[in-house]
Amino acid sequence: MEDGRLEVALERSAARSLINELSRKLEQWTGKRWTVIVSNEQGETTLRSQAQARKEQLTVGVHADPRVQAVMSKFPGAQVIDVRRLAHDNSSDDVTADPVGTSDDDDL
Repeated sequence: MEDGRLEVALERSAARSLINELSRKLEQWTGKRWTVIVSNEQGETTLRSQAQARKEQLTVGVHADPRVQAVMSKFPGAQVIDVRRLAHDNSSDDVTADPVGTSDDDDL
């Protein structure tokens, strides 16, 4: 990327109109003409794929936690439906499983 020029790698399933649409949007947003081209080089995995991989790693780690295993053995059929890092914890090892029926708005 440089001023007025953006090079992107697209997934195979990307709409062909994406390049023209992106160029138009960038011009609307910035007031400048943009050249958007498709790169011949392989790009990184998508942000969605990267986020999914991180979430899968967290889920595997949670299932390996002895505390989670103890809960799962006490409640046959229970499932871990969501895994998130604690907001106040900067540790890369501590994760929390979201119990069924709770949400971010619940004060526990």
